[in-house]
Amino acid sequence: MEKLNDRWYRIIGIPVVSLIINIIFYYDMNERHGFSFLQDYLYTVATAYLIWEVNRRIILYTRNTYRLYTQSKQRIIRTTVGVVLSTAGIMTLLSLFYDLTNWWGYKYTAKNYFFNIFSAVTYAVIVCGIYEAIYYFRRWRTVELQAEMLKKENLQSQLDSLKQQVSPHFLFNSLNTLSSLIRKDVDRAELFLDELSKVYRYLLRNNEGELIDLSTELQFIQSFFHLMKTRYGQALQMELHIEEDCKTRLLPPLTLQLLVENAIKHNRIDKLHPLVITLETDGHGRLHVKNNLQRKIISVPSNKIGLSNIASKYKLLGQPGIGIRETQRDFTVTIPLLKTYEYENTDRGR
Repeated sequence: MEKLNDRWYRIIGIPVVSLIINIIFYYDMNERHGFSFLQDYLYTVATAYLIWEVNRRIILYTRNTYRLYTQSKQRIIRTTVGVVLSTAGIMTLLSLFYDLTNWWGYKYTAKNYFFNIFSAVTYAVIVCGIYEAIYYFRRWRTVELQAEMLKKENLQSQLDSLKQQVSPHFLFNSLNTLSSLIRKDVDRAELFLDELSKVYRYLLRNNEGELIDLSTELQFIQSFFHLMKTRYGQALQMELHIEEDCKTRLLPPLTLQLLVENAIKHNRIDKLHPLVITLETDGHGRLHVKNNLQRKIISVPSNKIGLSNIASKYKLLGQPGIGIRETQRDFTVTIPLLKTYEYENTDRGR
């Protein structure tokens, strides 16, 4: 919910604007039915306060209704229309009151009505413009900072993943597996090498984008899973239950790899108790990555960087956070899948 931190704007702005108006439009005291400049000024302050507070609520409403950076045009138009109509309405009623009560000592003509309304609307629009300019600048700064933070998150994620893949331990296991396959089954060795090259190609090609479609991410995770399955055999299994219309939706690159690695890292994997990792959509634009829970006897130290990294990305994208659910039988991470137009309408999808 948007809030206006404008306390000092109001404390200083209302008296100052009222003073300027009074200096410009204060006529001879005798024409004002004996009102002094101070009395006239206090009436102006009261009027300015009323108009300011009403328009302030209009500004708050439009900001909360059109919150996205891409909705700036709609927000500005509707704010301006609201401010003009409300100010004109207030000044029309006040002018009518002055006219009927002979408040200032003379009858109002059409010119008086027009002058009062036009002057008030002009000042209200100027003040509204100042509010919007300050707000727009702050939003622009926030969007730029979020873009920079997301870029760093992506680069760090890619770097961490690349480090894990090119670590001596990973290379040793991969080369050892490849060497064994070459002696036993050349065709499987070629397939293993092909999948290994796909993994590295994906890591190198997709280290700059903020989002990627689920279909492409699934192709990558299947190549990555092939490497893991070659090592663990039937002790490691993966099931896919993905709706076709969800494959075009978007998610941060390498999200699935981080979740699959997390499952492999923290659970026992053996033929008697295979680790089954399930990827499924639920019909509501969400992807569930679930594995049966069989914690290792010797727990593996974890700083939860993987899950924190994913959660940070979704937060920076202005999307709902990820869901984590653990029962005695399984562990599930739920991530939202974005439609293309949803991403384009976020503060990041400019």
